[in-house]
Amino acid sequence: MKYLVILLLIIALYHSISFSQSKAESTKTITFQGFDFGTSKNLILSKYKKQIKAGKDGDLSFSGNVINLDCEILFSFYQNKLCAGYYLFTVKHSNQNLYINDYKKIADAITEKYGKPTRDDEDWSDELYKDDPSHYGFAVSLGHLTYFSSWHDHKGNLIYLNLSGDNYTVNLGVIYRDNIYYPQQKAEEKNDF
Repeated sequence: MKYLVILLLIIALYHSISFSQSKAESTKTITFQGFDFGTSKNLILSKYKKQIKAGKDGDLSFSGNVINLDCEILFSFYQNKLCAGYYLFTVKHSNQNLYINDYKKIADAITEKYGKPTRDDEDWSDELYKDDPSHYGFAVSLGHLTYFSSWHDHKGNLIYLNLSGDNYTVNLGVIYRDNIYYPQQKAEEKNDF
């Protein structure tokens, strides 16, 4: 699971430069699981105390279900304040095109809540299956095709939805991150080297 979080973070950071240049943003403040960024870790623990698992670096996670899709829900903190949240979807499909349907379902739900995405793209690194939509899911699993969308609010908070893959494995996840604590956490982590 840690590998998937790192992969999603790398992809989000890679695309964040172009996201910050977008002018479209939501007037509704982005929250994660109903919590504002900066919410104390203790408050989140009190809500989920029976189902929560403590992770590395003080992260908290639990198994859940969002819009009828099984997932791991992860809370990340900086100085005991919520700075990011993740949905790492764990649903498995034998028909890999169904992952694209899941991606669209998640994108529609986020759009309904926060408005149109600031960015909504697909990226082909290898166009072998580009002319065959029946193999798009397979192309994702090979790493040939990636789908990504992002939303921003008026505070600069970000939601990043990603469907990607590699080595016949598909990863579907959503990152919610704030504009204050998350950059501070990342700057501090760079100092670890």
